[in-house]
Amino acid sequence: MTNRAPPSLIESSRPARIKSYSLSRPNAEDAGGFLGPVEQRIRSGSIIAVAQDGYRGGMQQWRAIPVAIGGVVAVGFVDENQVIVGSHSGVGVFDVHTGARIKRTHDEDYSWYQGDPPFIGYPSGEGVTLVRAAGLWGGDLDQSTADGWTCRRVDGGSVLRAEGQPDCKIEDQEEYRAQGFSPGGSAFVYATSATIYLATH
Repeated sequence: MTNRAPPSLIESSRPARIKSYSLSRPNAEDAGGFLGPVEQRIRSGSIIAVAQDGYRGGMQQWRAIPVAIGGVVAVGFVDENQVIVGSHSGVGVFDVHTGARIKRTHDEDYSWYQGDPPFIGYPSGEGVTLVRAAGLWGGDLDQSTADGWTCRRVDGGSVLRAEGQPDCKIEDQEEYRAQGFSPGGSAFVYATSATIYLATH
């Protein structure tokens, strides 16, 4: 496997008040497929600046977690607490708050890929559940929330923005797959070919 530069840092900024904060690159738990939840290591000095009084709460509007996953194809939201990921090796369901993997189904035949626009199908207690998805083969997720947040793709990443709030910027130079909010607007996912970023507020 070729070494690549780490996904860049997640930062939140507000001119003259907040500079940035950053997370270290995720560590993979194993070598293939879904690599599991990320253990975040905030290194000494990684919190570069602290907001002035009155803005600290704004910095915490979105909390983002990177999760290393091999071969991401599509992503979607099961609900406000779970994101589903279809990859070249199967399907995984992850907790949006912690990045922990909840379910894993091996499927290298892409039978999880359903319909046009695309859905991700995965077995549940009631049979196969279809989840709206977006990714390599099309589809879309919500691009705004009822409380005024929007997401916008920028060069090498995405910016979450709302009037009167500091931006939340996710930077990753890997190949883009999809981005979007959960139906209720409390969670956000940004996916590249190798990593998904889960943000909640």
